[in-house]
Amino acid sequence: MFEKFTAGARAVVRGAVEQADRTGSGAIGEPELLLALLERTDSPAAGVLAALGVHERRESVADALAQVRRRGGVSTADAAAPAGMGIDIAAPLRARPYGWPTFTLPMPRVLCRGR
Repeated sequence: MFEKFTAGARAVVRGAVEQADRTGSGAIGEPELLLALLERTDSPAAGVLAALGVHERRESVADALAQVRRRGGVSTADAAAPAGMGIDIAAPLRARPYGWPTFTLPMPRVLCRGR
């Protein structure tokens, strides 16, 4: 299937894999693909994103995606609902979880640290 992609599409997928490795995501989804698209300037999609001004806001987009990933995909609106009942769902995220950074690093880095 991958061989049927255009060269540009393959480059975006490779970029998404790199994004997932950098963030320790473990999966490639829309956030990784969006960040990979934002790194490129030579595709029709990059032209559309540039026209929308997304390239200039790449860092804020990356920060917002990282925040969503830390909340386990819970949206801001969903996080606000428990806050109305006095529940701060972000509190555990502000503390370093047990096992950090071992359980948040990509697997090859963890294995190399054990040597």
